[in-house]
Amino acid sequence: MKIRNFAIILLSLTFANTCFAGLVGTWKLPKRGIVTSIEYQDDNNIRIAVGESMYLLFKDGASYMITGQSVVDADAFRNEIKDWAVTDFLAERMKKRAARVETRSISKTERTEKVAGITGNVYEVTMQDPDSKETLTREMVLTKDERMVKLKLIMDNFADKQMNKISRPEFTAMHEIMQSSFDKDSAVLRYGDRFELSSIEELDIDPKRFQLPEGAEIKTMPGFTEIGSILKLMMPTPGN
Repeated sequence: MKIRNFAIILLSLTFANTCFAGLVGTWKLPKRGIVTSIEYQDDNNIRIAVGESMYLLFKDGASYMITGQSVVDADAFRNEIKDWAVTDFLAERMKKRAARVETRSISKTERTEKVAGITGNVYEVTMQDPDSKETLTREMVLTKDERMVKLKLIMDNFADKQMNKISRPEFTAMHEIMQSSFDKDSAVLRYGDRFELSSIEELDIDPKRFQLPEGAEIKTMPGFTEIGSILKLMMPTPGN
């Protein structure tokens, strides 16, 4: 009996580690000089850090923007600014970027590259700027690493749900184009000098990482400083 009970406990622990290990990926965005990360435990517990001071928390169907002790209902905030001029500006920029991406062609080179310890194939991406008609060239490194593909598929599914909350077709069109850019069993390790994987690992994540700051008031609008930070992150960089 004791041996059987021990085996059951051991099996339970193994099963728990297998089923509940989370995924954590970190990326560098050199053009913006920031680091971003995704911590995924399950579909109801996702934390996305943007730079050092701000992170987005998606928990049980709700979305929050958190800076220190400041907590903003992200869905309410999105609804508040949907008619702002800056939203129209961003939508127009997204429309132009979508038009540019639609002209994109991707060709595989003979080279491979190791990024964050993962080897991927180097591809050359060419596209045409819709305004200047200039031909742009980028390098993209793709991998079939299981962890990367798993996280990509998870975030694609998550993004689909978020896009359903946005009424602007310019944003949803860009999202759809990006999802169909390459095979579902491939994930990006590096895209030009825009972003590059720093690390990815499967591990047990502390549940406290997905909790709101204790006692924090949930607001519908961030402060002016926070709005400035949000818009800075949303604005496209030169050459984007």
